[in-house]
Amino acid sequence: MTIEAAPCPLCATSASRRRLAQGDGYLYDCVACGGLYEIGTGALARAERGELHPDVIQGVRRMLAQGQRPRVEWDGPTGHFVVRAV
Repeated sequence: MTIEAAPCPLCATSASRRRLAQGDGYLYDCVACGGLYEIGTGALARAERGELHPDVIQGVRRMLAQGQRPRVEWDGPTGHFVVRAV
C-alpha cells in the first residue's frame, strides 16, 4: 500500500496515511494525536465536512495513550460516530 501525506481528519495537522487492504477506510499516523488509528470511509467524509464531534478526538487520543489502536466509524442507523479498538 502507498503511504501518502494528508491532513489528520481529527486535528488537521500533517499526518501520513494509507488505504486499508479491505478498502473500507484509512490507517493514519498522526504524531499530534499520538499514533496509528483507523477511520472508515463514512466517518472520514463527515470529518472532512467538519462534522466530527470533539468526543471522538478525545476517545481516539485516550485509546492511543492506553496502547490500543482505535477505529473511528460512522454508524448510519444511529447517526453517531463510534470509536472502538481493533
